[in-house]
Amino acid sequence: MSAGNTGRVLHSAIMRVSQHHPALPGHFPGRPIVPGVVLLDRVLQEAQHWLGQPLAVTQLPQVKFTRPLLPEQDAWVHLQLHDHELRFRLIRVDSSAPPVAPACGPGQALAPAAAAPAQELIAQGIFKIIAAPAARAASR
Repeated sequence: MSAGNTGRVLHSAIMRVSQHHPALPGHFPGRPIVPGVVLLDRVLQEAQHWLGQPLAVTQLPQVKFTRPLLPEQDAWVHLQLHDHELRFRLIRVDSSAPPVAPACGPGQALAPAAAAPAQELIAQGIFKIIAAPAARAASR
């Protein structure tokens, strides 16, 4: 893999899953959330786009889903590549969250609250990856 052979490489992108995604009607009817397998697929798609080549997953030794992602919500995909280990984090930024008040010292006036969107970890994990064999890459 061209980007990961010499150390750590970082990449970030925004992802969104459409409310029309075919996995949503059954997960869960009337109150859909994006299935974990769809999130993992989107992470892998983003990694392939970033690296410019098809990837094959050899292991998924670690993954943790901490909060749901709803259809049409934006989430940051943060990727870190080191050799054949692709670490990822999915983070939702909620711009509708209440602003966070800045800290102030004794005798200082409290300044107006700065708008700081809340960040929520949705998922994180590690893919063990290799470049896909040429036959597999040609079939896509």
